[in-house]
Amino acid sequence: MVQAAGGVPVTLGLAELYEGLSRGTVDCIPFSVDLMVNYKIYEVAKHIHSITLWEGPTNAVWISTKAWDGISAKNKKIIQELSFAAARRDRDQVIAAGDKAIATLKGKGVKFHTFPAGEAKKWKAANPDFFADFIKDQEAKGRGADAKKTIKIWREVVK
Repeated sequence: MVQAAGGVPVTLGLAELYEGLSRGTVDCIPFSVDLMVNYKIYEVAKHIHSITLWEGPTNAVWISTKAWDGISAKNKKIIQELSFAAARRDRDQVIAAGDKAIATLKGKGVKFHTFPAGEAKKWKAANPDFFADFIKDQEAKGRGADAKKTIKIWREVVK
């Protein structure tokens, strides 16, 4: 994502973000606005370009194949329905947390800048197709159909 924007990506731990921005060794970070509040990034980064390259739920229900195979069809349906409901609820809570964080950041003097639509379109087009890469990787492992189903479900939840 960073390379697609012409940047040089570096891996940093959360504790290094604030320090890197304050010392000028890092110019920019892709970070959610709620975490900018939590980690006080607004103290060292007073400008935000609002562009969303990904938005979705942050949770999932992970069950091993062995455990899944031991669950009745009725209970599998219940788990799936509750998992989808939880993912939608999580997505909605993340969006609400973002709205609250934006208000907080504006109150702290952070300036929000609109990312030019044409540039956003170019950047998104230059990004790798993460879904296609995931499916290709899973097809090589004999799990292509499941990978495609996972992406289909993700798209349903993110609507």
